[in-house]
Amino acid sequence: VPDGQMAFRMLEAFSGDRLDYRGQPVSAAPATHVFQDVSGNFAEKEITLLGKAGLLIEYGDNFHPSEPIQLVDLLRAMVGIYQGPETSRMMSEEDVIRRALAQGWLKESMPPRSTVSRGLLSQLMIRSLGLDYLAVIPEIYQLPYRDGVQINEELRGYAALSWGLGIIRADGVSFVPQHTITRAEAAAALVHSLGVKR
Repeated sequence: VPDGQMAFRMLEAFSGDRLDYRGQPVSAAPATHVFQDVSGNFAEKEITLLGKAGLLIEYGDNFHPSEPIQLVDLLRAMVGIYQGPETSRMMSEEDVIRRALAQGWLKESMPPRSTVSRGLLSQLMIRSLGLDYLAVIPEIYQLPYRDGVQINEELRGYAALSWGLGIIRADGVSFVPQHTITRAEAAAALVHSLGVKR
């Protein structure tokens, strides 16, 4: 779909309205959301930006910032950033996973409804920026985290780049790669990754 045009599969015979693959009307502009449950959250600004873009709107007017994010919701938002929110909303969960594999964001298929660890989040963000080739050279990085020496070699470069680029800073003390990411933490990382100069 060319930039600025709506993704649609068919036209309604009598009105000519554009319809998605389920026969539902496709809106002319992305659905923007103002979330009612993010006031005072550390990622309120980032969550608000994503809502305005029509991303991470699975719960309508609520965001559920402290709930663990599901892999498919995070990947759907990533697809939405790069290909438009209407396109990502029309994709099945399996299609979202396939797209993430094709883009190189995921290296192996995972259950769509699985939670996302901080280690996986750092990999997804760095891979989406096309910096995977730098992250796979772990011996050139020094980690500012107290648990830096305990982070396995596979994640070390991703953690360092995520810190250095301002995408993920965890609590500023420890990285804790197995930490389950909340929807607010995912929103913050997504928006911060968009600010990285390419």
